[in-house]
Amino acid sequence: MQGKTTVNSILKRSASAAYPTFAAILLAVLIALTAFIYTRSEGGHLLYDDVPNLSGLSDVKDASSGLVFAFGGDAGPSGRPLALATFLFNTSDWPDNPDGLRLFNIVLHLSNGLLLFFLVYQISGLLRKPPPHRVFVAIACAAIWLAHPYLVSATLSIIQRMALLSTLFVLAGTILYLHGRRRLLEGRPHGLVWMSAGMIAGVSLGVLSKENAVLMPFYLAVLEYGLFTGERSLASERATRIWQRIFLLAPMFAVAAYLAWEVYAYQGGFRMRDFDLSERLASEAVVVPFSIRQIIMPNILVMGPFQDDFPLYSWRAWQPWVGTCFLAGTLVAAFYFRKRAPGFFVAVAGFLAGHLLESTVISLELYFEHRNYLPSMFLIAPTVILLWQYRQRVAVAISLAWFATLALTAYKVTSLWGQPVKAGGAWFAHHPSSFRAAQFLANQHIYFGDLEGAQSVMQRAYNNNPNSTGLALQTIMVTCSNGGDDAEIQPIMTKALPILPKASFDHAASHTLFSLARQARNQACPGLTLDKVDRLFEAVVSNPKYQANRSTRAAMLSFKSERAMERGDRDGGLKLQRQSFEIYPTRENTERLLAILETMGDAEGIRAVLEDPRTGFGSSHPAKRLRWEKAFGMRYGELQRQKG
Repeated sequence: MQGKTTVNSILKRSASAAYPTFAAILLAVLIALTAFIYTRSEGGHLLYDDVPNLSGLSDVKDASSGLVFAFGGDAGPSGRPLALATFLFNTSDWPDNPDGLRLFNIVLHLSNGLLLFFLVYQISGLLRKPPPHRVFVAIACAAIWLAHPYLVSATLSIIQRMALLSTLFVLAGTILYLHGRRRLLEGRPHGLVWMSAGMIAGVSLGVLSKENAVLMPFYLAVLEYGLFTGERSLASERATRIWQRIFLLAPMFAVAAYLAWEVYAYQGGFRMRDFDLSERLASEAVVVPFSIRQIIMPNILVMGPFQDDFPLYSWRAWQPWVGTCFLAGTLVAAFYFRKRAPGFFVAVAGFLAGHLLESTVISLELYFEHRNYLPSMFLIAPTVILLWQYRQRVAVAISLAWFATLALTAYKVTSLWGQPVKAGGAWFAHHPSSFRAAQFLANQHIYFGDLEGAQSVMQRAYNNNPNSTGLALQTIMVTCSNGGDDAEIQPIMTKALPILPKASFDHAASHTLFSLARQARNQACPGLTLDKVDRLFEAVVSNPKYQANRSTRAAMLSFKSERAMERGDRDGGLKLQRQSFEIYPTRENTERLLAILETMGDAEGIRAVLEDPRTGFGSSHPAKRLRWEKAFGMRYGELQRQKG
């Protein structure tokens, strides 16, 4: 009908020289809209993992202290220095301006959306689609992924900048790889150089942000097997096969060997968990299909940053068997129909590859939403590409409806993040057994001076989850902060003492015990005495989970040392602190040991500690050595002068 604008007419006009401009306008609108959605989170507070990982920002005063912070991380095997270095741009924001810290994350999320656009555009080109089609498909993929509410917690959790930055490097490396792969198909051997550069840069820079980037060879292998099987390059086939063996198969075997080694040789991490390897695998057979459902049909009621109450399953339950059959059946079908439905293969194999590290044999917590940040692309992009294979008018309508639904949902979720008291209440209501959800909500009450509200939250959470060491100790702590007397403290003690020897592990238990001892020593809590703190300590330290962890075992010895010094037993206190130092020679343990030696006037003992090769002075790591020189350099220099 004349005068009626159709999708086909739009595509035809787009095919002209003006279509790049049209695409740029659409992308700009998409980025602006996504940015607007995420700015609704303004006013949110810090979360549980932010403070332990980023508190060192307070010590950054110059370039050397910045290097100490960037290279002093212990969040993963690599230390993640590149991700930590980006926080140096936010030193003025820490800790009072979380919005400034989150802004960097939002920019990274938008950047990843743009990279996804270019990646899908490349893939559509390899599938021999015309340029206008590539643009519309790529924009639709980027729009749906950017607006997905399931990615909000990854983007707005400040410390998850590590996952966002790692994803950015993997995407950029994959784009370089596909650029080289296309050159190879065109008969240009130098395409291998682009492929190598993408692989090396993506993995190395990604791993320095977060270790998940080691999965990049798996992602590329999925693309190779799904998109390029049967494609004959005009360049050397032999060189291509050699490249694939070196850059894809060898790293994949290395990751597989590492996971096998985790199963065979390193099960110590499970001694700190409430589950063993078998229970973890059973639970992950439920977690992964649950994540797929959240990507396809998101349920915002159960979304949020606190998932530590996810149910634990064993193989005696039916759910893990159903989940295993679903995952195995889907994977088998993906391989079987790979040639007829390559998009289905890429979606299934790519998503599952993204969960190889964090959802299999390593003794991590069961579930976090941010683990789906990059894997979700493998489900969304092929689905959108498949949708656009058919009538374009239908594809446009469905894409717009899908995006609008996700965007409105994400708007609600980010708006909730910007209201921390309301958010804390909602998260705790849907996760009533979560220690972290309870702690976050209690902290909001404390922030606004409502100690009674905080006490009520912690007591409700502890009643819901009496097996939590953290909830037991934090409930006593908050009750004390509200002036708790013996009538309030004793019932919690009576309930906690028999359970603590077998309760769940809490990394902050030793810190909480130190704080409780300080309150009792200062008589700041009418119902808490040092004797009661000692009884709590004995109950916690008898828990095998705490003996299995080197840092907490050392911290518990430091606590015993401090109590011995308070009783006047200096020799006993020194012996206990030496044991703590021997187990875990950190700066904190070194400081405590030096303090005891100084009170005893033992200069030789101080020199022996500072010259111990296990301390930072003997470290080959320049950042660690610099950190120790800043902490103990004056003492060490004085001792050296005395020695001279």
